[in-house]
Amino acid sequence: MKSVVMLIPVVLLLFACQVEKHVEQDSLSKSNVVQKFSYKNKSIQGPLVVVLPGKISSNDLAFSMKVSNNNIADFAAIELSDANFQVVEASSHPAYLDEYLLALRQGDENAVRIFRERYFSQVKMILSFDVVKAEPVSGVNKSFNGVAIGSLVSMAMAFAGKADVGRATGAIISSVNSNENSSVWVVGMRYKVLSPHSGTQVSTNYLEDKLEVSSQSQSFLCITKGEAKRDGFDSIVERLIQKSVEELDTSFKTSQIDEADIKLKRKESVKGDEKVVDEYVGKVKKKKQETADALVFVERYKNGQVSLSDPLVVYCASTRALLEEAMKNPQMPRLDELEKQSAKLTGDLRETHSYKYQIVESGVETCKIRCTDRYTITVMGSLSQGYYSVTYSLAKENGEWKICDIVFG
Repeated sequence: MKSVVMLIPVVLLLFACQVEKHVEQDSLSKSNVVQKFSYKNKSIQGPLVVVLPGKISSNDLAFSMKVSNNNIADFAAIELSDANFQVVEASSHPAYLDEYLLALRQGDENAVRIFRERYFSQVKMILSFDVVKAEPVSGVNKSFNGVAIGSLVSMAMAFAGKADVGRATGAIISSVNSNENSSVWVVGMRYKVLSPHSGTQVSTNYLEDKLEVSSQSQSFLCITKGEAKRDGFDSIVERLIQKSVEELDTSFKTSQIDEADIKLKRKESVKGDEKVVDEYVGKVKKKKQETADALVFVERYKNGQVSLSDPLVVYCASTRALLEEAMKNPQMPRLDELEKQSAKLTGDLRETHSYKYQIVESGVETCKIRCTDRYTITVMGSLSQGYYSVTYSLAKENGEWKICDIVFG
């Protein structure tokens, strides 16, 4: 018994050596709080601006689950308001804003002129803030497991004729565990200033920042301790927006977009203004319906409800040709064989899925939809949990949505 008592301080010291740093909970939470920014020209009233929903080019699931297009627009609206800009948020869908933006994208000068004169005459700038990069650039993993040392100590003491003491001591040492993971991310943001008269780009800049994502855990006997710093993706995006707004605060309050050179001249139109407005209301309504149909299509495809008899018909022509060629490969498992293999597991397989769908890009008869899945799978008593994402690129073909590309990750 004395041997065990003497070994306990040694084991405690061994455990303590695994803890290289300790960060208190309040320090972790404070590190993720974005500090309020003091804008140099806050006392100067800024122009009226429209903030578009941001775009996210990164396909990394960990990032996209924390930051969305509307998150970016919301952060931008808060910071612009704090810098004393007047803000119209596209995400709040003010009347005729979608129609006005559609006319800008299509380059319809007459329609732009009508919407500006009627509803948006005071808008001086259109702003977008897009995440064009979000990726880990380095990572470090360190771990310690006391099982091997515990087994050796137990065996050594058994040879010395103290098997009972060896088992107890080995169990104590085996309970020591330590894990530490850290990675450095680089996030890049591009902001653009667009003309409210033509939608053309007036100014742009690219900014970058770094973020450390880390976690560590230690366990000894029945005591487990863990710490994590991994919820800072939205914080780094907000810091990048602050840097962008700081540049806008400096450049576009004292020198706004020169309207004299780009102001549109009124054109005589065969159609009356009311007809043009109604036409764009109809276009926006149709676009929203098409987007909703695309979401339903992907959901049904994901759930195996689309064209079960011939799955190739859900793909566009170029993709169908590639798949048909691939299916000629004799080494590829046939569908019926895959069904038989999966049927063998049916009795021992239990799974649940939680799908979430998001429009990440929308164009003229094209769109991209990201599906994220949080899953739980139990096979023969073994539990597995996780998440993954799939991005579907769709295009209209003969009036129907078809899948042109699928990207995993």
